[in-house]
Amino acid sequence: WCELEATDYGLGDTAFLDACYRGHVECMRLLVEAGCNTAATSNDGRNALINETFSGIPSAVRTALEAGWCELEATNMDGDTAFLCACNDGNVECMQLLADAGCNTAVKDKASLTALIHATTSGVTGAVRIVLAADWCELDAEDARGNTAFLIACYRGHVECMRLLVEAGCNTAVGRDNDAAALRFATCSGVASALRMVLAAGWCELDAEDEEGNTAFLLACNRGHVECMQLLVDAGCNTAVDSSDGRN
Repeated sequence: WCELEATDYGLGDTAFLDACYRGHVECMRLLVEAGCNTAATSNDGRNALINETFSGIPSAVRTALEAGWCELEATNMDGDTAFLCACNDGNVECMQLLADAGCNTAVKDKASLTALIHATTSGVTGAVRIVLAADWCELDAEDARGNTAFLIACYRGHVECMRLLVEAGCNTAVGRDNDAAALRFATCSGVASALRMVLAAGWCELDAEDEEGNTAFLLACNRGHVECMQLLVDAGCNTAVDSSDGRN
C-alpha cells in the first residue's frame, strides 16, 4: 500500500523511526521483518536508539540494543547520544541499560552538557543519584556557558538535586568569572525553598552582583518573585541597590 522507507514531512522519520519513538516494540519488529532500514536517521540526526530512548520504554531500548540496529554512540544534531537523552529525560532504567551496553558515560554534547548536567536538568533525583553513584562524569564539569550541575539545579529550583550534589562535594561557590552565583540562580527559579536552602547554607554573598550589576534581590524584583523578594529582605539584603544601567 505504500513505500516502506517513506518519511514524514519535516522531521524525516520513517515508519520504523516513528515506531521507535513511540516505543511500539511489536510494530518495530514487524517493520524489521518487512526489511526496513534499521540504520535510518531523521533530519535532525535521531536514529532508532535515540528515538527509543525518547520513548522512555526500557523494553524498546533493550530490543534495539540486543538487535544491534544502530550505533551506540550516534548523536543527534545537538550532539546528544542516546545515553545523554536518557539522562535529560531522567529515565534511570534506560540510562542503566545503555551504560551496561558499554556506552560512553563521560560524553558531552555540543554545549558541553554532561550526563550529570542533563540528569540534573530533568529534576529526577534517581537519575542524579545514579550518575553520582556510578561516577560517570566530573562533578563540577562546566557547560559552554560556565554552568555546573549544581548551578543548573539552583536555576531550576530542584532542591533535592541541589542537596544530592552538595552531599557529593560539589563546589557551591561556583560562578562565572569566579562570582558565586547559586543565590542568584536559585532566586531566578522562583522556588522559595531553593532560595531558602541557599540562604540557610550561606553558599554565597547576599549582595553579590552579576556582570550587569544585578543582585539576587534585583532579579527577584524583575521576575516578580514576591516570596523570594521577602526572603532576601528578611536576610538583610540591600534594597536600595541599582544595577549597572541604573535600574533599581
